[in-house]
Amino acid sequence: MSVLPDPQASRALLIGTSRYTDPGLTSLQAVAENLTALARTLRDPGVWGLPKTHCTTISNPATAAEVIDPIIEAAQQATDTLLLYYAGHGLIARRDAELHLALTGSRPNAAHTALPYGALRDELLNTRARRQVVILDCCYSGRALGRMASADAATVLADEAAVEGAYLLAAAAETRTALSVPGEPHTAFTAELLTTLRRGIPGAGPHLDLDTLYRHVETTLRAKQRPLPQRRIRNTADRLAFRNRAHVPARPAPTPTAARPAPPADPPGPHTTGVTRETRRVIQRRAFIGGAVALVAAGTATGAALWPWGDGDDALRTRRLTDGDIGGVAYSPDGRTLVTIGLLSTQVWDAATGKMLAETTAAQSGSLSFLAFNPDGKTFVTSGGDVFVHEARTAVPVSTLLAVRDHDIVPLAFSPDGTMLACGGADTRGVDDSGDAEDRKNGFRVVDPSTGSVRASSSDHDVRAVAFSPDGRTIACTGAGCWLWDVAGRRFRHEVGLNNGSYAVLFTPDGRLVTAGEYGVRLWDAASLRIKASLLADPTYAMALHRNGRTIAFAGPDGVQLWDLTARRRTATLTDNTTQSLAWSPDGRTLAGATSQYSVKNARWGTPYDSGCLLWRIPERLLPPPPAKPRTWPPAGPGARSPTSSRSTGWCRRR
Repeated sequence: MSVLPDPQASRALLIGTSRYTDPGLTSLQAVAENLTALARTLRDPGVWGLPKTHCTTISNPATAAEVIDPIIEAAQQATDTLLLYYAGHGLIARRDAELHLALTGSRPNAAHTALPYGALRDELLNTRARRQVVILDCCYSGRALGRMASADAATVLADEAAVEGAYLLAAAAETRTALSVPGEPHTAFTAELLTTLRRGIPGAGPHLDLDTLYRHVETTLRAKQRPLPQRRIRNTADRLAFRNRAHVPARPAPTPTAARPAPPADPPGPHTTGVTRETRRVIQRRAFIGGAVALVAAGTATGAALWPWGDGDDALRTRRLTDGDIGGVAYSPDGRTLVTIGLLSTQVWDAATGKMLAETTAAQSGSLSFLAFNPDGKTFVTSGGDVFVHEARTAVPVSTLLAVRDHDIVPLAFSPDGTMLACGGADTRGVDDSGDAEDRKNGFRVVDPSTGSVRASSSDHDVRAVAFSPDGRTIACTGAGCWLWDVAGRRFRHEVGLNNGSYAVLFTPDGRLVTAGEYGVRLWDAASLRIKASLLADPTYAMALHRNGRTIAFAGPDGVQLWDLTARRRTATLTDNTTQSLAWSPDGRTLAGATSQYSVKNARWGTPYDSGCLLWRIPERLLPPPPAKPRTWPPAGPGARSPTSSRSTGWCRRR
């Protein structure tokens, strides 16, 4: 029986040496990419969900102590599972053929300059963890092979590296080319390991134990005529498993004549939770295969109105649209359809009836995280890595706008006229030696949505959220801070005094700036770039501003709230369920909220919640009229010139 390791009681150490001072050991750039990608994958709750503090990356160690000390610490902390990964050159001692792992200053034919694998083995034997997993992805120069020259390198490596009480996966290549194919970002073995963990194995059940994982990777490498891995099992660690992202729970076949019953509405009232703690289910109708699209006839009730009570009804009402993992939600500009994105799938719904009109599988591995409609309503874009353009009615991907495989996240925002698309993110190619995602840059781009050409880019910041100003001349970008991008000048001009993590940003119609993140929501005065008010102190993942410019919805781990920006007070709590994405219908009467366990915005991994998409019908009593006189737009920052100046900062005043 497979066993899922407890992320809170487990540790992972990822060690890689990609650079060497001696010319006799070739550099292995793919190793650096391995560390970043594997750390991100192990932290993915859809795979393991290991907390960031429990996954240590050691890049280009120069001394044995840089490796052994973290292993000792992790071995004492882990009580469930300890995973150790190494990628780089392997050296073999001449006298006893002992395996050594190369450090940055190691030399070929000089094993004493490398780290003896026996030192790692000793610490693994002293761990408190019930299970240990060792993964070695080594490259050997011809001189270093020694007695391996007449035997399969991976077999000998596995025999040398076996640890009592551990599960070992080992891959060995005799040349750099065999280890990492030119043009590919990862080493051959680790690439297939990552692909299998990220995509899963269809039909393998909800979990992937280590043996199933090994057999799949070995079969794939054999088919590609790549060096084959080996395994050694010295305990029951082969039962250790990761979550299978390709698993689709069986669903009973619907009765042909029976429509799906409408989800029950929650009791009306100013405080509506709208959620029960039921079993999460991942709904993945893999209807889009090889470019085909499925038009489906499923929904709340065929032909029935989603809100049959009419606009005059004064009750706050809730409906559950779907209980699948939904990472993002957006209404079409005409309000006729609602699009949801989830784990490997995109759905189009009839906004009036809640009937699903179309569904496609994602054109990339991993969960989709961001969604934005083109203002013309003909297409929308999605991202979770690469950026795809979809036909609005069928959700069919019609083109790849950006191939940004190395990005962690790609937030999206169209300019008001639809001629520009702002894309943020964290680019792994800019990772420093620590492997810390917070240090990745190169994530901001302004793209022509019709051609995919990059109009401007910046390597200054790791951008988690983007928003255009109402005139389209300024883009607000947030991450570890908040920065204002001048579209005409193609550079960041001002930095808002925000020094903590931010997940969302938006402009009000009158030009004020609102930021939301780990420490709540703040309203900024755009003229002075100073805080006017702190509206909420709790972590906030998403915001959506009502068409009246006054009502704003906030979502986070503690639920969804409505606030009055003018009065600066909360007017209603819609749910206590963790919510990560929000969207108002264009008529302003319905609010949609999405929740996914795979969302990149999950800051509280242990907080129970129900995945899915909820809809709230908001009564008019909770929607105050817009301000009588909108404020004139302020210039962007203290001392900014008039917009009539040739050196305008990118803001304009209303005339």
